[in-house]
Amino acid sequence: MSEERTTSDALRFFEARVDEAQRPSWVWLLGLTAVAATLRFLWLGRWSLSGDEIYTHYDALGVDFTDPAGMPWGVRHYPLVYVLTRASYEWLGVSELSARLFPALFGVIAVPAIYWVLSRFSRQAIARWAALLVMLSPWHLLHSQNARFYSAVFLFGGIGSLLFFDALERNRPRALWASLGLVILGTLAHPSGGLVLGALVAYVIVIAVIPGFRRPPGFNRRLLLPPTLVLSIPGLLALPAAQRLIAIRDLSVLREAVYDTTHLISALIFNIGPHLCVMAFVGAVVLLWRRDRLGLFLLITAAIPLLALIGLSFQFSTGHRYAFAVAPAIFTLAAVGIAGMVEVIRQHQPRFAWAVAAVFLLFPLASLISYYQDGNRHDFRAAAQLVAEGFQAGDSVLAESHGYLQHYAPGLYAYELPMGWKRMDEVARRSRRVWCIVKAGRSGVLQDPHHATENWVNRFGRLIERIAARRYDYHLNELRVYLCELPSSD
Repeated sequence: MSEERTTSDALRFFEARVDEAQRPSWVWLLGLTAVAATLRFLWLGRWSLSGDEIYTHYDALGVDFTDPAGMPWGVRHYPLVYVLTRASYEWLGVSELSARLFPALFGVIAVPAIYWVLSRFSRQAIARWAALLVMLSPWHLLHSQNARFYSAVFLFGGIGSLLFFDALERNRPRALWASLGLVILGTLAHPSGGLVLGALVAYVIVIAVIPGFRRPPGFNRRLLLPPTLVLSIPGLLALPAAQRLIAIRDLSVLREAVYDTTHLISALIFNIGPHLCVMAFVGAVVLLWRRDRLGLFLLITAAIPLLALIGLSFQFSTGHRYAFAVAPAIFTLAAVGIAGMVEVIRQHQPRFAWAVAAVFLLFPLASLISYYQDGNRHDFRAAAQLVAEGFQAGDSVLAESHGYLQHYAPGLYAYELPMGWKRMDEVARRSRRVWCIVKAGRSGVLQDPHHATENWVNRFGRLIERIAARRYDYHLNELRVYLCELPSSD
């Protein structure tokens, strides 16, 4: 009996929700906004455009919004990125800062927004911890300073889904439709935002059939049936792809899908932080143990998009950035675990509780400091300028992504890597010299899955320069510039 009472006493500190909406602290709102703005706008235009950013840059500049038929696929399916980027270019001129202006704004807004939304139905400690974890997250900082608009997916998808939960709990139909509008807006920033819609449909279905959880006050079939049917349409459209998935017999496709899946999960854990993933697991277990619908909701909104991405990996190449839509749910679950654990410790050792809280806040410090060394990206600007300075008539350039070379060194064209040994020989024979710009990992091995580039430059080239900033975490964003010449006898 005493053990049961002790367990019950401990679990009560993991109580996540409150009966009535609380007013968020204006001091916290202003403080969170100020710090988030400082971190996300600091050196915003200092880093060169990365591979994905350069494609957004060219599409936003070149698209004709009056000609839908001539628009690239991305502009037609997630136009928010290109409309806002073009507007920023027209207001501020073309630069790295203007390309990242709106993603940074969305990243700043997300921090006080998640605090404000969680304050409506959860304890203040949980709301504050969730906001702090997002604010100090190197992964969120990276996407807030990235022109690809994944920060908009986080803001609209994450905040919209939490508002959806609150609308169901408080039986507010207008708020429910408004929350769905926010989530749909997230899909206009990137298709990965649509994965959140599938999670909301799954939650409605699960809460309707699972016996262990009471239905929320806003669970009205007449209200929920129309949006559920509408949001199920993408799933119905995906049935042919599911049939093709079942029919796959090509082992190479399966191997690639397994690689994408393992990389997706490991990268998600790394980017969120293993310590936060552990605390998210603790938060989920405790909430489910208490039969709290919030735990079920957060678990579904984290799991369904991940499962969808794993399924899509059998048909498409998936990146861990597509999983950014699940980050709000994981951060919230981690906040539940941390807030409960700190409160339990505080009842016995107040000073130690402060120390534990400080550990969680200081844990990402090395990654944050490292981020501001190089923006967690390769310095394509410096590499392009180095090649442009040494380029002579008759030279050629091989580069992993040729778009940035055209942007930072107008007039130069690059053949895109990777390519086979024979193809590189053909380029070299038509050229006086060949400049190679390639990425290198921490181990020193060039990032080339078939090693053709590495073997070729090691045989025919000499290293001109390594371009990398010193970092204090695991990442190393190094570019190597080689100058290669074939022997005259060849």
